[in-house]
Amino acid sequence: MQQAHSQADGYGRHRHLYLQGTMRHLHTGLARAREGEPVTWLDYGCGKGTFMEEIRALGLFDSITGYDPAVETFMRPPEGPFDLVTCLDVIDVTEERFRPALIKAVARLTRGVSLFDCITRHKPDSPLRSHPAFF
Repeated sequence: MQQAHSQADGYGRHRHLYLQGTMRHLHTGLARAREGEPVTWLDYGCGKGTFMEEIRALGLFDSITGYDPAVETFMRPPEGPFDLVTCLDVIDVTEERFRPALIKAVARLTRGVSLFDCITRHKPDSPLRSHPAFF
């Protein structure tokens, strides 16, 4: 993954505009449950941080942390737990033998809600294997 991030500037810069409403909804529920306490968010596998910056601009979360072991800026392992942990376009590119460890790592860092998102149908020229819907 480090090679993919370093060789292609656009790699790891997904925008996930379709998730902005979901992030607002999740924040509202978490803020209600936290009763005035800070609401924290970790983007696990954040790439180059584009999605975090888009959500930061909405002013929803009191603390936003990114983690991606393939990107030098975000290599430092996070200390949790976090109210919300997103793991977007990570599980679908993780080798099957490492998926249980990935899910356990996210679970250990989650105090409230974890959200996984993955691409189930890759571009025809992609070296990645497609997955069935609801993977």
